[in-house]
Amino acid sequence: MESQPSSVQPSSAQPFSATTSAITTPRSFVVSLSSRTGLEPNNLMEVLSRMIYGSNMISNGQQIPEEIAENDFEYKEIREHMEFRKIPVSHESVLRCYHETVQHAEAAKYLITKIVLQGRYYDEATFQQAHGILTHNIHLSPQMHWVNYGGYYRPLDAPRDPRFLDPTQIPTAMFSMVHQLSKEMENLDGQQLQEEHVHERISYACRFCERFIQIHPFLDGNGRMYRLFLTTLLLRAGICPAVYGLYAFDRFRHSQAELSCYMKGNQEMLGVQDVLPLGTNPHLVKFVVEHTHGRWKSPDDHMWTFLQVTGQVLYDPNASNMGPQ
Repeated sequence: MESQPSSVQPSSAQPFSATTSAITTPRSFVVSLSSRTGLEPNNLMEVLSRMIYGSNMISNGQQIPEEIAENDFEYKEIREHMEFRKIPVSHESVLRCYHETVQHAEAAKYLITKIVLQGRYYDEATFQQAHGILTHNIHLSPQMHWVNYGGYYRPLDAPRDPRFLDPTQIPTAMFSMVHQLSKEMENLDGQQLQEEHVHERISYACRFCERFIQIHPFLDGNGRMYRLFLTTLLLRAGICPAVYGLYAFDRFRHSQAELSCYMKGNQEMLGVQDVLPLGTNPHLVKFVVEHTHGRWKSPDDHMWTFLQVTGQVLYDPNASNMGPQ
């Protein structure tokens, strides 16, 4: 008999503290992932680092320094980079950038460990735990401390946006999504990935990510969460994560792909019946396919295609079939 969605939220401290013991050290994490995938640790680290950096840049985060004391060279570099991007600079904003990137990496490590290395299925608690890690010590305002929203579904009094699901229906929609996802993952587990199946696997991952985008389950951090969700689904399927967001034009293209996931013209907030159908969004699928082109090989081997896809050089349709169309 299936369990039912729970309306009870986790305690404010639960999402982060309950997961730290399950997270391996960075070295053992990479070794485990390398053993699982048969890939070189350096290739894993390079691709995952680029993925986290690009995802963080999409959300206006910055590059993580090793230290964040004000007299450090890295601190100065972050300030200059923020000024260049016309982001308001203060000591607090630099610290926030640091914490956002650290927690982004921690959340990625937690999800990859649980979903990829341990082979477990997604459930509501996994999303809430990951969100608690992602937002740990990141306060939205002096009045909104992280413990008041980290790991919690979007509250009923949150600003109402017709692009997103009505907050009263989030538990039901999330329960339905993870139930369908578990069945899909169970069907795919044990199947040897063939080259001709890669596009199909990416499409199935994008279908669930599109639903997550529309549900918009949390008050903040939904963009980072959906990109981590996509990464783990691709890794679970044996596909290299999509790497994007490193350049301004690429971030714009991603924003267009994400916007294509929203329903157009609706005046009221979405209901469960609006997000239950699992269609395939060709714009999101195309974007993800383009950004998995380099696979696990060094980006240097695919630099021309990478620069085309990310908008750094003019697209030549005779040179590659991976650029914008």
